[in-house]
Amino acid sequence: MAHVVTGEDFAPDTAALAAVIFGVTAFAVAQGLTYPLISLVLEHRNVSPSLIGFNAGCFAAGLAVATFAVTWLSKKVRGDRLIVAGLVGCAVSLSTFATFDTFWVWCIARFFLGFFVSLIFMLSEAWLNTACPDRLRGRVSGLYGAGMCGGFAAGPLVIPAFGTEQGFAFALLPSTSPASPS
Repeated sequence: MAHVVTGEDFAPDTAALAAVIFGVTAFAVAQGLTYPLISLVLEHRNVSPSLIGFNAGCFAAGLAVATFAVTWLSKKVRGDRLIVAGLVGCAVSLSTFATFDTFWVWCIARFFLGFFVSLIFMLSEAWLNTACPDRLRGRVSGLYGAGMCGGFAAGPLVIPAFGTEQGFAFALLPSTSPASPS
């Protein structure tokens, strides 16, 4: 039986797919680094485990708020611009960790990091779905997931190389964010 081309069957946007897959991989490396790095730095500063947990909860609160806000935001601002705003927001949040030592400032930065990370993640997944025809979605999603998992696994490996002092590891992170759609 011959393959029938339908409205749902189109040529994949390979440049967009590559940008999303490579972007989520680099982004997962950055996130895989920040999860343990922030906790380790706070522990070195003798912050109590309860407050370190509270700080981690600030990230989760940012994720939740972004989940509820993404529909409203995407009605007001184009998706590609939201991704760029998310990247800028992540860079500012990460710069805050490298610049300030105050615990409560770190909590606010961690909230916004969670918010902007969630925006980027949700919008890049939507971008992936629009750039990929149904017939390839499973394979492309597999590559996307493999890149994300590999990035999360590779992120913590940076800590022994750059340490937790002087904010150097945080300074590396903004340059590893994913590319935005054109």
